[in-house]
Amino acid sequence: MNAILVKPWCHGLPWLPWCNAWKLRLKWNDPLPENIQKTFWNRRDEIQYLEKIDIPHYFEIKGNSVLHLFVDAAKSSYVAFVYVRTVTPFGVKIRLIRAMSRVAPLKTLTIPRLELMARFIGARLVHAVFAALDLQDLKIVAWSDSMVSFW
Repeated sequence: MNAILVKPWCHGLPWLPWCNAWKLRLKWNDPLPENIQKTFWNRRDEIQYLEKIDIPHYFEIKGNSVLHLFVDAAKSSYVAFVYVRTVTPFGVKIRLIRAMSRVAPLKTLTIPRLELMARFIGARLVHAVFAALDLQDLKIVAWSDSMVSFW
């Protein structure tokens, strides 16, 4: 049994309102539109809840452990997550290892293109995790909720 301590990292997407402001081509001293201000204040008020989130930094890799990659995309962003799933005598343990997200480019892209970009960062992400763990027998399963990028 290998015990590994890894600090997962996630990018939140706090800059999405700023992307909307950028699209409006506002000048530096121009006031922000009401909807962007409201989004900003809502995000600021939600920061207090971050201290309640607990992400375990310790996970076990056993012979039956499997890496799972999940990717997804929307019109504003795309993401990839790598989890490890381990079956123990006490039940199934699932732990987040690493996550990556990106804001979609300002130029509007199709959902199939964004799904493909999510798969690309997912492949890079799971490869980096697999290489860091250096366990050749570790199985990898990739998940996506969309078939659109296969066409």
